[in-house]
Amino acid sequence: MTLAVHAQRSIPSAEERPVSLARKRELGAFYTPPSVTKILCDWAIRTPSDVLLEPSFGGCNFLEASVRRVQELGSDSTETIYGCDIDPAAFEMLNDRKLKLHAENFKLKNFLLIDSNELSAEKADAVIGNPPYVRYSKLDEAQRAAIHIWEQKYNLKLNRRASLWTYFSYHALHFLKNGGRIAWVLPVSFMTAQYAAGLRELFFKSFKKLAFFTLTERIFLLEGTEERALIVLGDGFGYNSQDAHITSSYVDNLSELYIEIEKWTVSSNEDYPSNSKSNFGIVSAIVESSISRLKLDPLVKELGELSDVGIGVVTGDAKFFIRPHAHWRADGIGNSHLTYILPKSRFVTGLEVSTSDRERHKEMDVPCFALDAPSNTKSEPVLKYLSGYGNSNIKANATFAKRGCWFRFLDGRIPDAFFVFMTHNGPRVILNSVHANTTNGFYRVNFKPNINISFRLIAISLQTTFTQLEAEKLGRPRGSGALKLEPCDAKLLPLYLPHKTEVEIEHAFSIIDRHMREGNEEHARTAADQFIFSGSSVFRKEIPHLTQSLMIARKRRIRNKEVSDD
Repeated sequence: MTLAVHAQRSIPSAEERPVSLARKRELGAFYTPPSVTKILCDWAIRTPSDVLLEPSFGGCNFLEASVRRVQELGSDSTETIYGCDIDPAAFEMLNDRKLKLHAENFKLKNFLLIDSNELSAEKADAVIGNPPYVRYSKLDEAQRAAIHIWEQKYNLKLNRRASLWTYFSYHALHFLKNGGRIAWVLPVSFMTAQYAAGLRELFFKSFKKLAFFTLTERIFLLEGTEERALIVLGDGFGYNSQDAHITSSYVDNLSELYIEIEKWTVSSNEDYPSNSKSNFGIVSAIVESSISRLKLDPLVKELGELSDVGIGVVTGDAKFFIRPHAHWRADGIGNSHLTYILPKSRFVTGLEVSTSDRERHKEMDVPCFALDAPSNTKSEPVLKYLSGYGNSNIKANATFAKRGCWFRFLDGRIPDAFFVFMTHNGPRVILNSVHANTTNGFYRVNFKPNINISFRLIAISLQTTFTQLEAEKLGRPRGSGALKLEPCDAKLLPLYLPHKTEVEIEHAFSIIDRHMREGNEEHARTAADQFIFSGSSVFRKEIPHLTQSLMIARKRRIRNKEVSDD
């Protein structure tokens, strides 16, 4: 019998709907717009008798699109559509949709605690949906207990930085029959996160054909997040003899997504060349091939071969410990208890932080002087300032608890340079000419002894189109459009390091540094290309193609556009 769907425990009243943004964030539920669910369900569902599973149906848009698709294929039956959700409000919303689904096909239960035979006598032809985006650190005790049970059952323990969508993606594959499809909406971190590396490899080996479409439009803006969506389509589940044929690309809007899915579905492997497992459409297959060849040049070194890259010091309360020089002076605290520390990157725009920079920051009242008093300080102004923090606040601060002396955070490890790892315009190395330290707003770079390569040449080379484009491939786009590189990513950046005289390097460095300080990043990059690649016809030939790819990659990353369902 076809029935309205009811949860088996207390339900929030109708007045409590729609679900609040706070509740959505708690659940990691960002409801996929109908315009997207229609495209994915139209692809995933091939016959009216397909067994379908939506393991976290939340806003019900995927279920509604599934019912419509089955009806378009000629059936009024919904008995092969299954789903579950942990939130009782999801069932209330489903009742409001009046889709007349089968109540016994839907479970008010954590998906990770469900076996495939609990929902259907046969496995699914398609698993569709948008699994929850909640990091392990944000999960409640019930969710953590469910993960612990799941890990014991499958003898698989994931990194505790993993998000809930990672567990759902592993578990979803247990519900697919051979030849089945998956249509999944994931964050772009699926492509880059280290904790998802095992999941990516499992997908590569489990499907005959895979497509990854990074959607430039932000489809979740109305849901309160700027998270960019990655559309993951897997076809031919169970083909474990060889790696999947992989297609990956960026699409600018939903019309383009629909066209690309149509082309990919009907094309042969020869018509749609397979991409690299690490590229995911950021650059074209042709450009990726060019970059791979360029990396083989003997003058190319990775930053990790030349240096160690690590995080800066953690203060526990930067506003309390790092202030403008004048503010310290007003409290009677002098230079003997202060240390210059690198300010935020917007105040250090060049390739070097110099004595004149430090003096300018002091005159401009930039917060860049850190309290550096000994643990047994007798200074009355210092003691008075510290006493203002309050014992209860000190005890409540987890960072302070890790230190022998709660206000001593500077470790004396002065780097050779700083690495700007979060930026809209690409990463940058800032040489340290003032013996400064830094917070974890920068990475610390210490060049290895006896590398016999100019530090300034390294800083210049990192600004080239070749290296900046590789940063786009290695980095993680943030919701705001910024690019973030982890220390491990920074170490993989390739640098072309030609033989140049010190005079040549000094001249080029001053030009590029000036461009950067004036805000002319494009002029700086062009100057870096001209200097670094002047002796290589191979690199010079490829620079126009790399430049075009870099501009496209940055435009797609920074773009922020809302999706309309009109």
